Amino acid sequence: MSPLSNNAACLLLPGRAILRQGADLREARQGEAWEGALASLQALLRERRPRGGVRVALSHHFAALHLVAPPPVRLGAEEMEGWLRERLGQDYGAEAAGWRIAWQDVPPGGPVPVASLAAEHHAALAECLGETAPRQISPWGVLAWQRHHRALGRGEAWLALAETGRLALLRVAGGRPTHIGMSRLAEAPSGLAGQLADAVARQALHAGLQAPGEVWLLAPELAADASLPGATLRVRPLGAGGAGWGGLLP
Repeated sequence: MSPLSNNAACLLLPGRAILRQGADLREARQGEAWEGALASLQALLRERRPRGGVRVALSHHFAALHLVAPPPVRLGAEEMEGWLRERLGQDYGAEAAGWRIAWQDVPPGGPVPVASLAAEHHAALAECLGETAPRQISPWGVLAWQRHHRALGRGEAWLALAETGRLALLRVAGGRPTHIGMSRLAEAPSGLAGQLADAVARQALHAGLQAPGEVWLLAPELAADASLPGATLRVRPLGAGGAGWGGLLP
């Protein structure tokens, strides 16, 4: 089989990997958790042999999102990394010292979105990819934000990113995230409505916000109908629930 073009992207989920090259979409499932995701990716790479770089999206089981207070003055890249690491260390302790981080360059004065990945996971991923070096590594929530943030407008709302076992919540206002929270989801997708309402209420309380209001939900493999009769939470799905991950790849 001849090598295919370098227009490749992959998504790693617990025990799974999905690889897209152009219109060709392949999935492998081997093992569990992070080790199973890497084994699945290795199988796909042996089968498809993409050349050039691969854009990598990671489940929030593997990569997290944070929102860090901005520095008082504009900083260069090296100084900015130092600032972000110091603030993450204050929030997460020694655990944060072993993270690989990437951040979004935002206008001065606003909170800084930061993605984190354990250094050992980053090294194992680079070793797995080998010559097929990663062109970009992002939590899938970063890709979801890039693709859907215009739909949220510039008002206040929540963006809920649900996958099996994990929920990321972004409070947005003025077209920018103002609060990010991560929580667990029970395995049963039938309980998504109640869990979503509880998680939004907790995060709103934590952030000192008023009533939860509108929630935009992206749930590639879970039921999109998360309406909760009698609640103040109004859920608006982004795309069709259960449509799978293929359309979300970078």
